[in-house]
Amino acid sequence: MSTTTTRRPTASDRIPAPVFAVAGAGEYALEQLMKLPAATADLDLPGRMDAMRAELPHRVEALRAELPNRVEALRTELPARAAEIRKDLPARAAELRTELPARVAGLRTEIPARVAEFRAELPNAVGSFVAEAFGVYTGLVKRGKKVVARNFPAAGVTSGASVKAPAGAKATEPAHKPTTKATVKKTATATTAKAVKSTPAKKTASPATANIAKKAPAKKAPAKKAAK
Repeated sequence: MSTTTTRRPTASDRIPAPVFAVAGAGEYALEQLMKLPAATADLDLPGRMDAMRAELPHRVEALRAELPNRVEALRTELPARAAEIRKDLPARAAELRTELPARVAGLRTEIPARVAEFRAELPNAVGSFVAEAFGVYTGLVKRGKKVVARNFPAAGVTSGASVKAPAGAKATEPAHKPTTKATVKKTATATTAKAVKSTPAKKTASPATANIAKKAPAKKAPAKKAAK
């Protein structure tokens, strides 16, 4: 007689996993914020701000002094640059006209191959992205369960509950299943049933039935009368 035991739902089952993920993300963000003062101390932001304030007036004065000279140099160089561009423009346009058909033909041959390559790589990329995202989500859920169990012991939350995998994720099966007494008993019963079915049952007749069969004479069939 087999008995089935039903597991009572715990607080980890009643509370949705996204709630634990939010709690884990909050704790992670808090840890990063706690590291911020040490990072800013290493950067020495106050000292850099003071140095920038001291250098800014000198830089502004130097820029004001150099600005008229730069504008004058640009005015003198601009006509020569424009003339050079006008001179080189026809040759560049002709070169572009001759190279354009070859480039278009190369793109037409390369685009199908690139599209096929992208289609072949897309499932693997999406699968790896989903696996990484699920790993991060699982880590946040575990962290959140630890946070709730540490700060709210009365809730009865355990950190050992599993997280439901997303659609399309491959579930991993254990390499070896533990052997129990119920499993051994079930296997033995199945083996005995197979052995009984494979053995043919012999038909045995009782002695009285055999004697009656020997004594009973065979009845002769009546001969048909010949037609006159």
